[in-house]
Amino acid sequence: MVYPLYEYERDRMRHPTYWNMRACYDILPHFHGALEIIYVEGRPIKMSVGEEIFTVGKGEVLVVPSFITHHSLRHADTCLNVMCVPPDYIDGFKQTLDTKEFMPHIIRAGKAVELIARIFNILFEDLSINVDGYSENIQGGAQTEYNAKFEYRESYLTRGLVCAILGLILETVPVRISPSGMELESIREILIYLGKNYKKKISRKSIAAVFGYSENHISHLFNKSVGISIPIYLNSLRVRAAAALMMKNGEIAADEVASITGFDSMSTFYRVFKDCYGTTPYQFRKLLAPGAEAIKETCREKSNLFGSAGKGE
Repeated sequence: MVYPLYEYERDRMRHPTYWNMRACYDILPHFHGALEIIYVEGRPIKMSVGEEIFTVGKGEVLVVPSFITHHSLRHADTCLNVMCVPPDYIDGFKQTLDTKEFMPHIIRAGKAVELIARIFNILFEDLSINVDGYSENIQGGAQTEYNAKFEYRESYLTRGLVCAILGLILETVPVRISPSGMELESIREILIYLGKNYKKKISRKSIAAVFGYSENHISHLFNKSVGISIPIYLNSLRVRAAAALMMKNGEIAADEVASITGFDSMSTFYRVFKDCYGTTPYQFRKLLAPGAEAIKETCREKSNLFGSAGKGE
């Protein structure tokens, strides 16, 4: 089971952001409103985007549309350049895609990729501010190292270059009819609401009442846009909070962790934890102990985190 996470903080950014990722092992299941552009400079990477699997080779570009869950399947050392562009960054571009959206797509070697790579180099080597590199621990014990993270010096030139990349993508990548702007805004509001209230006892009925929809409509809208059901998404938020709490306090009891993070039964807590981390809460504590790297890798190998996203209730 894959438990995707809505990257709310990314969607609060008003300007494009960029990461140069090396020694990268896992990109966790996530989605956001920004358009994501991944340029592979190293070894091929296998990515799950929605219900499709893409193998993106060196010198190729993967375009990930807004609000589609995506993550890497496990891979070895590679180098990726990742740029996220807010949907309303270029007004004319937003108007062009007012009723349409990109489809997940690989741009193979050719003139478009050459131009995108050239513009990337100009943007990220000459016109950006380098924020210190950092690394972060992620699910299953894996680690991603970001050699550099960039923020733009906003100018007419940078905006024009980003616009050029978007223009190349628009000419190369197929589009399809998109959900209405009202639907996307509703989904975003629902996701924010869930992110703030997942520890409480909430249900589809209570969520529908908050937003003025019927239960069937809100379930259909959420499943169509996010790719999983509301209960599954809620449990994904809860289990991440549970793991973070256990990492912070290694002595806290499992039943207390479950209660604090919103699980209504221990059986659900154990099942979701095992689905997400490939191990039990008890074994997870052992992973936090010094010298547990061998156990950590074994549990990671057994984890089905990189399987297909579940759509059931």
